[in-house]
Amino acid sequence: MKVLLAKTLILIIGLLPLGLARALGAFIGELNYLLNSKGAQVAVTNIRLCFPELSAGQQQRLVRASMREWGKTFFETPVVWQRSEDWLRRHIVHSTNQQLMDRCLSGDKGIIMIAPHLGNWEALGLHIATIIQMTCLYQPPRQQELEALVKKARSRSGTKLAPTNRRGVIALVKALREGELTGILPDQVPQQGAGVFAPFFGVPTLTMTLLQNLLKSTGATPIVAAAKRVPGGFEIIYMEPDQQIYAEDPVVAASALNRCVEQIVRLFPEQYQWEYKRFKKRPEGEPKVY
Repeated sequence: MKVLLAKTLILIIGLLPLGLARALGAFIGELNYLLNSKGAQVAVTNIRLCFPELSAGQQQRLVRASMREWGKTFFETPVVWQRSEDWLRRHIVHSTNQQLMDRCLSGDKGIIMIAPHLGNWEALGLHIATIIQMTCLYQPPRQQELEALVKKARSRSGTKLAPTNRRGVIALVKALREGELTGILPDQVPQQGAGVFAPFFGVPTLTMTLLQNLLKSTGATPIVAAAKRVPGGFEIIYMEPDQQIYAEDPVVAASALNRCVEQIVRLFPEQYQWEYKRFKKRPEGEPKVY
């Protein structure tokens, strides 16, 4: 019953105008903030750890803004999923540093898009898939009954979805060697043995080594990207990656990857997914933060 309700809700929200979906999302986010939901509590902890230079009042304002933006992401994603490529194209209102992406596209190497949980990463992925063949790792939703809906939405522009296991990594390598693009979410907590601790906003954070391994094995070109939520749609932002992501030392490379994420997050921190337990795994001997 819950799954049927969720599926129906996704389909109904997907019919709403983008502005109305965002307004409803902001309301739900505000409600979560006022009720001190679990997500809001995690955001409080994360922002306190990552922005010690802010006053308590400034931190709370960022938490509140973040919860409102979280709600917008939640409500606008079904809209993005169910609209046409032409609709999405019309709602990309600006592209910052487009020349960086054009340079990647004009080369003969595969492209690794480093896309943190910032703005609306679903809109970013669907937009990029209209430009170049794309392969991404895919983790099925906890509710298996929603899998068909989610897979259809994410693959509708031709994106190939690979499982989050060794077979999936092999698929990424193959795609990159064939000159395609792969999208990497660099701020997910990696599985045991697939990451190293490196500073993220000054906090020791378990960070994936997948990007370093893909760069080594394919010679692909990396680029940092995000879809910022702006009035009327989205602004696509590209950035040059920190060159130390090519370092042989996995900690140095992971630190550079985290700097890439931190640099783009600082442009509009309220749209980052602070509600995610990014620091749930701690170095040996360190206390839990959640």
